[in-house]
Amino acid sequence: MIAVIAVSAVGAAARAPRADRDARRETTSRTRVGEDRRQWGFETNDDGRLQMRIERHWRDGESNSTFSWSFDTDRGVLEGLPANLDDADDPPVRFRMTRDPGTLVFEGHVGHGIGRGTYTFEPHEAFRRSMERAGMRRPSDDDLERLCSHEVRMSTIKALAAAGYKGLSTDDLMRLATQGATPEFVEGMMRAGYRGLTVDDLVRLRVHDVSPSLVHEYAKLGYEHPTVDDLVQLKVHGVEPSFVREMRDLEPKPTVEDLVSFRIHGVTPQFARGFSALGYRGLTAEDLVRFRLHGVTPEFARRALAEHPGLSADELVRLRLNGRL
Repeated sequence: MIAVIAVSAVGAAARAPRADRDARRETTSRTRVGEDRRQWGFETNDDGRLQMRIERHWRDGESNSTFSWSFDTDRGVLEGLPANLDDADDPPVRFRMTRDPGTLVFEGHVGHGIGRGTYTFEPHEAFRRSMERAGMRRPSDDDLERLCSHEVRMSTIKALAAAGYKGLSTDDLMRLATQGATPEFVEGMMRAGYRGLTVDDLVRLRVHDVSPSLVHEYAKLGYEHPTVDDLVQLKVHGVEPSFVREMRDLEPKPTVEDLVSFRIHGVTPQFARGFSALGYRGLTAEDLVRFRLHGVTPEFARRALAEHPGLSADELVRLRLNGRL
């Protein structure tokens, strides 16, 4: 996406008058030696929407920092943008995009559906004050620009505060927004019995696609209120409710750790039922995992029992390891 915009911008500039190109090149050169450089670019999608990219480069002490974001948007969201983008032949443009934390003001050129230029950010003081009143940490201008990039709304901040999440930093709010940990998600987890989760907990659950509905499914199967670590492990290793449903009747009942171990080592419901059919009831999770690790299958056990009736689980494993069958 970056390369497309860059190449397109060069092509559009090549069609412009030499004096205009030189003036813009000089402006770009002066900008690059500054401490803060903000740039934007867009191209028109097939559906008529704009695919927009915004970049900011600045010096932070002794190091250089970069912040970029991209998004698709309807043209109507950009106030003042000319309607005839596809036919325009590189005229100058100035337009705005307003969100709760602030307003982005764009200047530059648009030619044949492709635009590029620089922008400034105007923070909204009312939003800053409202954040403080909601119990959040006071945001800087840079913080407000980052919140603007992810369209963090005041309604979201108030909902998080009402759910007990006060004192959050901009980094906290950005992480929640980036991973989709919305107030609705937070409230859903609270209804499932998970109150007081940390921001790290919420982000981990969203990253691994652990939903409140999934938690309810586990609870209905007899696994009520697993820890956040347990929920993540269950999801990471593919322990879906359908798998739990088939394994929960084992005696003794498998723990969450057992279920994860079953999935890691390939202990399936069919594998476990195969041993039950041979009379091996009450096998522990450790027994089933040992069988899987050492190649003790129901077929092997059937042959072994035909020659040596009444073999224990340990004896089956020893027989398999010694290769006596």
